[in-house]
Amino acid sequence: MLNSYGGAREIPAVLEDEELAGRERDLLLAVQRIRSFALEELGLRGNDNYTRYRRIDRDYLVNVVSACEKTRFRVKTWRFPLFGSFTYKGYFRREDALRAARRLEKQGYDVLVRRVQAFSTLGCLRDPVFSFMTGYTELELAELIIHEQAHATLFVKNDAGFNEQFATFVGRKGALMYLERAHGRGSEAYRGAVDALGDRDRFVELMHGLHRRLDRLYRGGLPDEEKLRRKRAIIDDFREDLARTGRERFFTDAYRGAADMRINNALVLSVMRYTADLSLFERYYRATGENLPRMIRELRGAAREGGHPREAMRKTLEE
Repeated sequence: MLNSYGGAREIPAVLEDEELAGRERDLLLAVQRIRSFALEELGLRGNDNYTRYRRIDRDYLVNVVSACEKTRFRVKTWRFPLFGSFTYKGYFRREDALRAARRLEKQGYDVLVRRVQAFSTLGCLRDPVFSFMTGYTELELAELIIHEQAHATLFVKNDAGFNEQFATFVGRKGALMYLERAHGRGSEAYRGAVDALGDRDRFVELMHGLHRRLDRLYRGGLPDEEKLRRKRAIIDDFREDLARTGRERFFTDAYRGAADMRINNALVLSVMRYTADLSLFERYYRATGENLPRMIRELRGAAREGGHPREAMRKTLEE
């Protein structure tokens, strides 16, 4: 971790470099604008995240490994001092992640290894901007920075699901707010973001449907061998439907190749980890008058008072 963060320079100093590439300059100026918006307009925590720049020789930051039992949605967890339990583990070296994945597969797990462009260290380290981010769209950059700053703003120990869903919701809403403020609702940037997020919603809805079908199977009383056979049939049917209708479902190219993904329980739960309860966040957002800064303040307040923010949302919606 420290090797990937070492060598980062303060962004203002980097911007003074006359030899700085144009794409890098554009990236760093955009980061400064987005970060200011996140802190000043959304009320996210002010810290030193994304105030430094680091060049690295690959197009992602870390490899994340997650695992799930094959015939039920019971995820493997890892515990870390101070931070609690997590349903995934990160590795900077690809070979280390693949080695860990092979060990888990031998233990009988469905395994997912995915590349991640950023993660929050919750203020323990100054999370920098990396050079591979020059290839990001403005939506991707805004969503990433706001998502990770949301993690630094509100963190519930031992509840990775809530933490990821909170950051996902705030990242998405905040990115759209930023693009609307920067370019206007009628702009190509804003309309493109709406299309991209709409495609993501459609893909997530399909994955939620797959999760429901598999969960019903796993909760039945069939032997594991029969569950595995039917699981393969359900996933094959899902793939075939996605391949047949994908061009009609999606406006962008982001999910056109989704039918070729390696689909297993670990992948399904990875999607659920970020999206399972987003409808609760949406309902609560509406209850705040679609005021994202207010929503963030209220959920932080619930956590400071010792309650769980999820329960605070549910209580408010029941009143």
